[in-house]
Amino acid sequence: GMVRFLPGGIDDMVGWGVLVMGIGLASALFGAIVGCFQREPRHVLAYSSMSQFGLMSVGVGVGLATAKVWPAAVAAVSIYLVHHGFAKAALFAGDDARAAYGARRWLAPVLALSALSLAGLPLSSGAIAKVALKGVAAKAPGAWPQALEVLLPLLALGTTLVMARFLFVTLARGAKGDSVDPRVRLGRAVAFVVLSGFVAVFLWLIDFEPASYAAHKSLGSAYLWVLAWPLVAGVVIASAAWFTRASWISRLVGLVPPGDLWARALETADARWTRYQERIVTQADARNSGDAVEASVPSESTRLTRALRVATSAESRLLTWPVASGVIALFALVALLLAR
Repeated sequence: GMVRFLPGGIDDMVGWGVLVMGIGLASALFGAIVGCFQREPRHVLAYSSMSQFGLMSVGVGVGLATAKVWPAAVAAVSIYLVHHGFAKAALFAGDDARAAYGARRWLAPVLALSALSLAGLPLSSGAIAKVALKGVAAKAPGAWPQALEVLLPLLALGTTLVMARFLFVTLARGAKGDSVDPRVRLGRAVAFVVLSGFVAVFLWLIDFEPASYAAHKSLGSAYLWVLAWPLVAGVVIASAAWFTRASWISRLVGLVPPGDLWARALETADARWTRYQERIVTQADARNSGDAVEASVPSESTRLTRALRVATSAESRLLTWPVASGVIALFALVALLLAR
């Protein structure tokens, strides 16, 4: 969407490009930090996606800042998007396979392939994507190339830690799988293995010159080191956290709930409103008895309850397939009209 609708390649828009790069770096850092302290595998993957989309936004920002770099930036972001799509789909399929088969021995290494590929594992599609993005970052304006030379490997280290967290919460869910239909189990396993295979080889085989060029460069000794050290450092840090069982880590787990800070604010507001209602009812109960208690509750409480019921009913209707697909079709139609 950003590539399609932002006016890249028309003129140098350094200010807007720097803004997009800054937002991308902030998203990448925030997603990596919060993802490390989630409890559910799919919540970890969601924050990992936030982080990876932030990295892609850095490439878009570089292209916006320098018009002549826009084609290369679009190519690099496209490569990164393909890599991320296969890798993240493989990880979601891996979570399904774990649920179906349990924590089997064959699951861990195949799951680790896709997980570490997101961090730029050498010889994987992640290495090609990282090298392509790094090549575009070197063309950023001002002092940004030097800054990104330091920041991108550090963010790859953050990705490694997020993926270590994902592997831990996924494989620590017990050795027994769920009781599902054998055909469903087989389908989950096949999907997982096929997607993992695409993570390993797809970008090496695709006939796309920027991908071929990045693949060739990723085999150089200098790039192999740049790609490898964040993974090694991340594995060491994750292993140290595992063996030491640091208490401060367990206190941070769940500190930011799924849904980010907005969810925390809404939960806090809901808890305070609940306590307020309980206090009003308790006071009324002390003065009245029987039906008088309900009558003593303020009318604001009744109005809020009705509003919440309406909102809950509307949300339940939005979650049905016919309504959801209709809304998606409407948005698609609007996008097509805007793209004309």
